[in-house]
Amino acid sequence: TGVYTSTDAITWALVNTLLTSATTPVRFTEFISATNVKSLVLVDGVEGYVYTTNAAGTKITDGDFPNPHVPFPVFLDGYLFLAKAGTGDIYNSNLNNPAAWTAGDFLSSELYPDDIQALVKVNNYLLAIGTQGSEFMYDAGNPTGTHLARYDGGSLPFGTQMPNSIASNKNVVMLVANNNDGENSI
Repeated sequence: TGVYTSTDAITWALVNTLLTSATTPVRFTEFISATNVKSLVLVDGVEGYVYTTNAAGTKITDGDFPNPHVPFPVFLDGYLFLAKAGTGDIYNSNLNNPAAWTAGDFLSSELYPDDIQALVKVNNYLLAIGTQGSEFMYDAGNPTGTHLARYDGGSLPFGTQMPNSIASNKNVVMLVANNNDGENSI
């Protein structure tokens, strides 16, 4: 899978080649640091890249970067958040640096016994969508470890087994939901 850039939408240049196949979802989010450095973060479930120009991205090589991860990156309050695949764990980058990660900077979604399928930003909250349920998190500003905390009472009694059905925009999330009664709904 190739990543191409263009300055005129006519001429395109290959700037990175990803290890993933063409059927693997690749998602991205904008990242803005406290010093107003803007970048685009691209993740594919295994690798992550940070683009600050129209040239090749810088591969995230930090050993604490969650690998494999669920390719639903979320920017919130100066952090990049990713869920580690096959777990309920949500990891965050270091403040203002999507390429730097610290071991132990994560929070586990524990309300439902399932793995996170996607992370979605809803207003100023992070929604961890599992297969059976969904749980809201927020930036609690903890002085050590992850800055996330669970939002008490902030859960939804449905998840999804089809994360590629998820579409979101600011405060609206739509998905094919598993409401745990054997039927899917939207």
